[in-house]
Amino acid sequence: MVATACAGIGTTAAGPTPTATSVVTANVTFTEAVCTRVIDGDTIEVSIEGETYTVRYIGVDTPEMDDNRSEYRALAEEATQANRDMVEDKVVNLEKDVSETDQYGRLLRYVFVGYDFVNAELVSEGYAWAKSYPPDTKYDALFHDLESEAENAGLGVWSLP
Repeated sequence: MVATACAGIGTTAAGPTPTATSVVTANVTFTEAVCTRVIDGDTIEVSIEGETYTVRYIGVDTPEMDDNRSEYRALAEEATQANRDMVEDKVVNLEKDVSETDQYGRLLRYVFVGYDFVNAELVSEGYAWAKSYPPDTKYDALFHDLESEAENAGLGVWSLP
């Protein structure tokens, strides 16, 4: 598994703010949450102090379930299952980069379970492509390095013609 340090968010629909469950480590703030549902390979629902939020992973993009190509739909299912195996019903730590939410109101975060960096793991195992979403680019170099390794190994999305 890929491991690194983590950091996070807060709690209100109008704009989450750090809470009592936030921890600052090495100048990085982590917000603890519980993953209550996996929506797809790069999106989850979490509970933070009793409030439910949808979280979109920063820096990665997984295949979509509604893709017209059956091989990509199959990979979307695999990515969703891999994500489920890593985070569902687990305590996750969320790290905010620059943006709070995306155009759909989803929190934008890096997601960690213990020392495992979920966003990076999805790329490393070929379940996701590295994708830059400026201004949220803190781990772009890591994601692109992991993507190159997965591509060279022909893993997941890189196994398709």
